Amino acid sequence: MVEHTDSPPASPQGPGFILTHQQLELDLDFKTQSLNGKTVITINPINEALTSVHLSCRQCRLKVVTVNGRATQFSYQEPYSERFHIHVESGVHQHHQLRQKMAGQLKEPPEPELQIEIPKAAVRTVASKSPDPQKNSNAHGKSTRGKAVAEAEAGVDIERENEEISVLAAKPRAKSTDEQGFRFQPITIEIEYRIEFFRDGLHFVGWELDSERYPHLYTTNSPFPGTACCLFPCLDDLTSRCTWDISIKCPRTLIDALRLIHSVSETSTEIKAPVKPQATVNAAVNATVNAQTEKPNQHTSHALIEKATTGLNGKKSGRGIMFNVMKAMYPDFQPTVNEHNDVSTPAAPSISPPPPAPPPPPPPPPAPPTTKEAPTLEDTELDSFLLPDEDKAREMTIVCAGELIDENVDPVDRTKKVVSFACNSAVAARHIGFAIGPFEYIDLANIRDDDEDEMLGQSAVQLHGYCLPGRMDELRNTCFPTSKAVDHFTLTYGSYPFNSYAVCFVDEISSDITHAASLSICSERLLFPEDVMDPLEEVTQKLVHALAYQWSGVYIIPKEPSDTWITVGIAQFITDTFLKKLCGNNDYKFRQKKNSDRVCELDIGRPSLSTLGSLLSLDPSELDFMTLKSALVLFILDRRLTKASGSTGLTRIISRMFLHTKTGELANGWITNAQFHRQCEKLGHTKLDIFFRQWIHGAGCPRFMVTQRFNKKKLVVEMLIRQLQAEPSPPRNLDADDFERDVKEHLQQVKPATIQPVFTGPMTIRIHEADGTPYEHIVEIREASTKFEVPYNTKYKRLKRSKRQKEKAAAGAAVDVRADGEDEIVLYSLGDVLQSEEEIRTWRLLDWTKEDEDKMNQEAYEYIRMDADFEWICKMSLAMPGYMYLSQLQQDRDVVAQYESVQYIAAQAETALVSTILLRTLMDRRYFHGIRTTAAHALAKCGRAELEWIGLFHLQKAFQAFFCLDGSDTTPLNDFSDRAAYKIQCAIPQAVAKIRDQHGKSPIQAKKFLYELLRLNDNSKNKFPDWHYVCILMRALCDAFIPDTEGGSFYYDDDEEREDRKLLKNSIKEIDRYRLREEFESTWNSICAITALECKSRLAKAKLVSAEVTEFLQYTSPANDDLMRVGAFGDLISFASLRRDRIASYVLNIMSKDPSPYVRENLGRLFFKGLGTIAIGENTSENQVSDDGGLIIERESSTADRQAFLARKQTVTGALNALKEEIGANENFKRALWKAITSKDMSLMEMRDLLGLCHVLYEPKNSWIVKINYPRYYTCQNLGKGQLRFKQTDKFRTQRFKSSLLTTVARSIFRNARKAQAAEAVSDEESSDSDSPLINREENVRKSMPPPSLPKLKLNTKKRANPESAATSTAEPAPKKQKKSNATPTTIKPPTPTTTTSSGPKSKKRSNTETEAAAAPSTKKQKTVHAETAAPVAEPKPKKPSKSKASGTAQAETVPPAPVSRGKKRAKPEEEETTSSAPPPQPPKRQKTTKKKAAAAVESPEELAPAPPTRPKLLLKLKPPPGGFPDVGDDSVD
Repeated sequence: MVEHTDSPPASPQGPGFILTHQQLELDLDFKTQSLNGKTVITINPINEALTSVHLSCRQCRLKVVTVNGRATQFSYQEPYSERFHIHVESGVHQHHQLRQKMAGQLKEPPEPELQIEIPKAAVRTVASKSPDPQKNSNAHGKSTRGKAVAEAEAGVDIERENEEISVLAAKPRAKSTDEQGFRFQPITIEIEYRIEFFRDGLHFVGWELDSERYPHLYTTNSPFPGTACCLFPCLDDLTSRCTWDISIKCPRTLIDALRLIHSVSETSTEIKAPVKPQATVNAAVNATVNAQTEKPNQHTSHALIEKATTGLNGKKSGRGIMFNVMKAMYPDFQPTVNEHNDVSTPAAPSISPPPPAPPPPPPPPPAPPTTKEAPTLEDTELDSFLLPDEDKAREMTIVCAGELIDENVDPVDRTKKVVSFACNSAVAARHIGFAIGPFEYIDLANIRDDDEDEMLGQSAVQLHGYCLPGRMDELRNTCFPTSKAVDHFTLTYGSYPFNSYAVCFVDEISSDITHAASLSICSERLLFPEDVMDPLEEVTQKLVHALAYQWSGVYIIPKEPSDTWITVGIAQFITDTFLKKLCGNNDYKFRQKKNSDRVCELDIGRPSLSTLGSLLSLDPSELDFMTLKSALVLFILDRRLTKASGSTGLTRIISRMFLHTKTGELANGWITNAQFHRQCEKLGHTKLDIFFRQWIHGAGCPRFMVTQRFNKKKLVVEMLIRQLQAEPSPPRNLDADDFERDVKEHLQQVKPATIQPVFTGPMTIRIHEADGTPYEHIVEIREASTKFEVPYNTKYKRLKRSKRQKEKAAAGAAVDVRADGEDEIVLYSLGDVLQSEEEIRTWRLLDWTKEDEDKMNQEAYEYIRMDADFEWICKMSLAMPGYMYLSQLQQDRDVVAQYESVQYIAAQAETALVSTILLRTLMDRRYFHGIRTTAAHALAKCGRAELEWIGLFHLQKAFQAFFCLDGSDTTPLNDFSDRAAYKIQCAIPQAVAKIRDQHGKSPIQAKKFLYELLRLNDNSKNKFPDWHYVCILMRALCDAFIPDTEGGSFYYDDDEEREDRKLLKNSIKEIDRYRLREEFESTWNSICAITALECKSRLAKAKLVSAEVTEFLQYTSPANDDLMRVGAFGDLISFASLRRDRIASYVLNIMSKDPSPYVRENLGRLFFKGLGTIAIGENTSENQVSDDGGLIIERESSTADRQAFLARKQTVTGALNALKEEIGANENFKRALWKAITSKDMSLMEMRDLLGLCHVLYEPKNSWIVKINYPRYYTCQNLGKGQLRFKQTDKFRTQRFKSSLLTTVARSIFRNARKAQAAEAVSDEESSDSDSPLINREENVRKSMPPPSLPKLKLNTKKRANPESAATSTAEPAPKKQKKSNATPTTIKPPTPTTTTSSGPKSKKRSNTETEAAAAPSTKKQKTVHAETAAPVAEPKPKKPSKSKASGTAQAETVPPAPVSRGKKRAKPEEEETTSSAPPPQPPKRQKTTKKKAAAAVESPEELAPAPPTRPKLLLKLKPPPGGFPDVGDDSVD
């Protein structure tokens, strides 16, 4: 018998084996969305000490585990259902307990969940040195490849050998056991399992009743561990790679899949009656599944509020493919809606299939199975009602990692097929992925030209494209650059590492692209038609990067997390090199320069690239930053290597790395920092120790301050270069977009790398002297301050100035200065437009003054360029006059130099001359479009009232000159055929929207200009849609109306205010028109409706328009597109804020239960962004602002308030404290947050993020509320002859009886004790000073009795109003004549009788005879009960209990006893409630009650301790909530 223990397996000390092969057999059940799997893992032991194998395995139910065919012991604890379980009554304050349960899965790397014992007999040494090749091949398990396939592969190898193909194109031969040096025989581990509910790893799309998508599924691969093990047991480690055989069984066609979903069997003719729509769906599903001995599906649908169930047109969702199938089966079908407004999917009839018939003998041809089709639904009826003609026989296609080997019909079930794949290249488990659906196929290799095919020959890679029906044209257009990219990579960096490459586009995927071996699963959001231009660059970059990832990321991998930057950087670097070939050198360098500025902005207080590798799983932005910086580091490394050695730079190094991987020199495809460093030095012929220490193991970027001066005596240029990155910089304000990452790094205690005071390396300085000749000088930067002299070469510096004036005059007269035969350099090559007198007057241009011209004539050189070869990632500040930057802008053909000039000019003080320079740059079509758009955005700064709005005038004038009819302001029909002109047309409105006056408001003429552009936009004859252009106009118009400063300025002109309000009203109508147009004319990815809703939200947040929450809520319905929903959620959170309980609860509910991974992931990002806006006080100011009857009063805050304000703005700790103060005490938010965390649909990473939020908001507590059920009444029936029948009723008892069994027994015990000690009592009464002779006797009896074993109860002790009522706990008798406390608690301790005191509004004298305390539970309206020990002498007349306020929960508290005094009146209680512990002798009036729970706050089981020798006193308070206690389903105590 195999033992299976549920204890978590111990962490392995080391693998002790080498993984060589893994075989997968997956049978997907679409009906229950489950999986039956079998995996065979082949390992080779390293030594004889191998006793166990540790594997990662999640959400699996293991059936059989064998080692070499024999059952073995194993230990497995499924984390999702077992380890992550926590008490149902726990809350956010118990977050640390759940976090501790998840600690093993959150480690890097995670702890394995499955431990398999390896018998000693299984570890055997290799007997022979020359093993049989056939046996060796079988050691990897049964292969799915046939003999013909093996022969074909051998033939391919022979042909390549005969044709002498280079080693880059050859495939490595798999080594045998002896060749690999294995000393032991391989061990085969076979595991059969079942997955009944997927939280991670696999996603089903379109199988819901209300879905309108084509049904399909796909794996959710991740670059981090924890996803592959959710599909099959494996070594979920990137460095554990092996070859794979994969077999997948699924329905053959879409109709077969739909039949299987609704249990239409093909093996029986006995049909049960259809389930009625009014019947409970779950019962039908359970009946069907039980008949097939399968477990029902565990998916649960989420609850939506009523407004969120409508789509764009206000209609209910639920008319998708699944609905049509059910309607075809059952004409009277109506979807069942439960109490949560969930549409439940009904189950079809249940059929019990008989055992399949045996297959026919081999000699005769195989006959079809002797089974009959179920007559529930005819094929023709289903086909004609459900699917169009082209979808009637659409195949369910399986796209999988590896190479397709075989495809057969299942011999048992003819409606299913079995498809086999093989991956002969060793890959990690996380790179195994697949997708199944009714995909359409296109051969992307057909895009190649014939010449390209001949050039590539056999190195040409097969390219396959798959998409859902109806999007083949978009697939062909989107993937067009992919075929060009794969050919470029093959010729430049070596052959493709796999046999083919496939891209498959699916729905609802969280990330845009997930990577698998030879397969990229992409989102359908990336597909765009041929006439849409805007997403071209972004989508192309993503698809090319996905292809590059096959070389660097799947084929070569990092050995350690610190090496991850190499593979990430290489993939992005080779992507950029292809985009350079595709888009041109200007576009390439312009993007690299902008990326460099972005890195300098982000790389402040962040870890180094090598350290960042272990932090990538924290937040997606970590990987984005690594991709950005690592690619730039490789870019400057390539520049330095090319310049130093004259070689091809990194291209040769990268291609050599791929070659070494194929030949086995790079073991297992691992790459390390040391190997890459050594390879770069070897092939680059230079030392790179300092470079790697600064840019890889160090952090930050240098900031250079450069000063220059010309020395006339020495004829040299004296320069001083200082590095300022070590100087203290002003603190950075927190950003709501980065709040989630900041919090996670704060929790992980991520420390920034030490700032490097000095960066060293060569820098190229280029001086353009007076004659226009550039002279380059290479300077070595070695210190924080470097001073040097650059020699000057030109003798006649005035020569160029005379040429300048001559050419300027010639340009104005439109005369060619070179007509007289001069071969001199033309200096004004760029920006020499608008030079005539008429144009200068019309455009209001301004030139240099005479003083400026004189200064220019005195300069010895035109300009100086620092880092002319782009070898640094830095911020450069060069002290140089503005006219030198103008010369650089006009004369330097390098796009980087032009961009730096525009940046410097834009940073200067706003003048008409600056506006003129920027305008001429914008108007000159010879500039790169990126330089022109940058100049347009810079012109917005010159739009100021003191300059007579010259910047606004120039922008409007430029737009009219480019895109309007001659002599008018009317915009003609759109024409986007010129891509560069289209970018200018989009940039000018964006620049106009940035213009502000001195009060932070946009001028009215700018708003009118933008409004007219939107209103008069006409795209009727344009071959390109104007969706993106309209979105730009709407956002620009919204930006113009929203002021920069809070509150804006006062309007003193009533006419201007009236006109502005009218314009705003018309603008809202125009924006709503485009939003409503989405209902009738869909746009690409619903961008118009998303943008219109965003503008409405921003205007409402700025309090310019009124809006209701329902306007945004309706777009969050699942009936809408995922992009539309995410955009609506963002607008809802921004407008309504998470401070509202209902908004926060709704968002958390959707985060935890929405079926779309894309919606859940992006909603989580928006949720943390919304919390970030609250934490940093985005809409708060330093000074207190109040509104007093329309007059805004700003009060100056105190010093402490200002410090707290700055702390929340600039520090993570201050922001978290502010957030905790804002929402930390919100009970509704606590409940919603904990409900989301404990949801069964949450993935591990989603739970981790929300638990991190609990950690910063709530203090951990080792206790929670426990609910105790009220007892019920019993009825008694006399059956006669001494027989009584007792029956429990549904009525709850909430009040005490006048007597109980406990009091009866206690009374009897004390009566016997008095009789036994009668004689002794008389002498004790004479000698004692106590008023009651029985007190000491009672105390002696009480001490002689053993204390009962009561649990230790946690007390919420309430402070008493009367300080004299508090006393320490003691066993001594009560002293004489002390005031009675209004709260005298006691320990409930049978069988000791107790006396009670009752205090009402008026205190009464206490009697010597007191009634016993009843042992029954307290009433619902029970007052606070206090009991103390005393011997009853006589039962007084019962008193009517006084009324008091009911409490909320039953809380057991321990308080010290108070001394009792007799003979005096009780002090008047200061508390409002009364105390009573004496049960009334008469039954109280019965009240109509319902099934309720009382709650008691007790400590968690972890904190329970043995009871102390002296029993604690109890104080029981019952405070039912205003609406009564919650209903419960049973009488058990949780």
